[in-house]
Amino acid sequence: MSGTLDYSSWRLQTDGGIKYKLTDGYPTLNVSEDNARGKEQYVLRSQDVEAFIKESIPAPVVVLGSVIRPRMRHMPGASILITRSIDVAPHNSGMPADPQNADPNAPSGSYAEFCTATISYETKELESGEENDDEDPNDPETFLTHSVTAGGEHMSWPANRTATRDSDLENDYTEVQDNQDVQGPIVKTIPTIEHGLDWKAVLSPNWSKIIQLLGHVNDVTLPLFFNAKKETVMFMGVSGQREYLWNGFSIGVQPWSLNFKFSHREIREGGLSYGWNHIYSPKNGTWRELRRANGRPIYEASNLLELFTIEEEQQP
Repeated sequence: MSGTLDYSSWRLQTDGGIKYKLTDGYPTLNVSEDNARGKEQYVLRSQDVEAFIKESIPAPVVVLGSVIRPRMRHMPGASILITRSIDVAPHNSGMPADPQNADPNAPSGSYAEFCTATISYETKELESGEENDDEDPNDPETFLTHSVTAGGEHMSWPANRTATRDSDLENDYTEVQDNQDVQGPIVKTIPTIEHGLDWKAVLSPNWSKIIQLLGHVNDVTLPLFFNAKKETVMFMGVSGQREYLWNGFSIGVQPWSLNFKFSHREIREGGLSYGWNHIYSPKNGTWRELRRANGRPIYEASNLLELFTIEEEQQP
């Protein structure tokens, strides 16, 4: 056993220069059609455990107000297998260990000189918030996760000033007549697209701007929403939770993970598009922009991309 713990004879080392000994029976692999897992077990000097953990699961860093999670250490020889967890125990089960140097004044021999680290690896796609060279803080499409759901809403208007005519799929329409069924309303379904935008690991969301823009519509065409035309996308709300991320042996950053909701309502008729500030006018038989008594529209138009900015630090 003493030969296996001759530190000077260990050949293997991490990219960060930490020497280790791979224990017998490892590595192990578990591979399926849609995933792969691996496991290794190392013997490390107790004094190297903290550095090994920091190299394997790097602490998040703050860049331009957003929290970036660097890539985890990969399994040697298998770059697609990334560290997901590490279990550490004294190598000598009959002794305690002190890899964090919590007892620096202990007599010599009080703690095990070596620890065993069992590393679990797994394949996993790059998540939002992990290190990504393509992220641009000025382009939300590079750091947001986008999901969509098709839906619809129903609107109705009085049946007066409408007309009907017989129709035949094989022939042209027949004569138009005034609508004789004026007792009930006319119901029309307006298709909508509900957008969800996830923004993960943001340290200082611009809460004042988020609250200010609730219920606002887009003031320009937005490529982010499939080139949605002006005033067709409304900011409906946001949900989120605060996370506590590993930062070495302490909690150093507490970022938010947010989900923004938008409703895309675009009515297209006769080659024209109508948005949230338009209503249907039965008298005119067309969609018209509605103005309040003060001349303002129903919904205020704003730059919705300002939602995805970092709140500036308050000046003393």
